[in-house]
Amino acid sequence: TYLKLRGLVDGRCIFVGHGLRKDCRTLNLFIPAAQVVDTVTIYKLPAQRNLSIKFLSSHVLAADIQGVVHDSCEDAVMA
Repeated sequence: TYLKLRGLVDGRCIFVGHGLRKDCRTLNLFIPAAQVVDTVTIYKLPAQRNLSIKFLSSHVLAADIQGVVHDSCEDAVMA
């Protein structure tokens, strides 16, 4: 998996998601800022905590996600 992700980074793919910084740190994977679109930074309120993907989905897209079960694929689609 790491090698596939590394190939995408080297191929200059754009990574879209929510809270990617922590995921990349966990994977020990550096992605240049120019290749990242992260909803955590797009919808950041100054001097406040990060907004959750559940909150953003509800307020920006009028979508109800993460009911009983947390589905990471659903999170990715919302991002």
